[in-house]
Amino acid sequence: LSLEAAVQIDPMDATSWKNLGLRQQENENEGAAINALRKAIELDPTLLDSHIALAVSYTNESMFSEAYKALEGWLANNPQYSHLLSQQPATNFNHHEHLTATFLAAARLSSATSFDAGPQMALGVLFNISGDHAKAMDCFQSCLASHPQDYQLWNKLGATLANSKDPSRALEAYTRALQLNPDFLRARYNVAIAYLQLGKYADAVRHLVAILECQEMNMHSMASGSTWNTLWMVMDRYLNRPDLAKAADEKNLNVFRNLDFLSTGYEEGPYYA
Repeated sequence: LSLEAAVQIDPMDATSWKNLGLRQQENENEGAAINALRKAIELDPTLLDSHIALAVSYTNESMFSEAYKALEGWLANNPQYSHLLSQQPATNFNHHEHLTATFLAAARLSSATSFDAGPQMALGVLFNISGDHAKAMDCFQSCLASHPQDYQLWNKLGATLANSKDPSRALEAYTRALQLNPDFLRARYNVAIAYLQLGKYADAVRHLVAILECQEMNMHSMASGSTWNTLWMVMDRYLNRPDLAKAADEKNLNVFRNLDFLSTGYEEGPYYA
């Protein structure tokens, strides 16, 4: 609420819009994140991390052309790399291939001076779009080597591992993100999905309920539709509990708060330490 209040108090403050967009992104509210990040860039296009964050949200929404434009905005407003955009080929133009080549050139420039995580972050997004998850992992791991406390990076690495069908390692990365920021709802939702893929349904439910409890306390938090839908799916398809599937369909959180298996019969994850 404080971030929303900040942009209401000073709607011309680009940094406040950026911070609101990043928070909405963390809370799985991509539409609101896109709107806030676009406003931040409109007010101050030199806020470079806004461009990459916007590209991430567009990618999550499968709006790849818009993601490419956001990444181009990062290049255009970065004096260290803006000259690389002028090398755009006049014929046989492929937006993805050209941007990938441009950011590879930016990464080479960065490594020749001092490490800049920006080009690697952008490449991670581009490689995820093209399905080259091994290269995307390399990009995010290189960023983590210099930014090991960045919980967003750990989540991005986890998502890439999940996309490459490795839920066990994805869970480790998501867990690290939650250790660094226990309020990171996107990572907690991803943890639930990883547990679901590993067949640990009670653990998945535990995290889904934790998200819903957080949403209940903060009505401007993450849009809860996907969380309730996932909870319904676990109860209906995996646990064969039509009574609880009905409770999920009715969005009756009190029923889930009182479930015995949410508090007993499982091993605590390390992120609760």
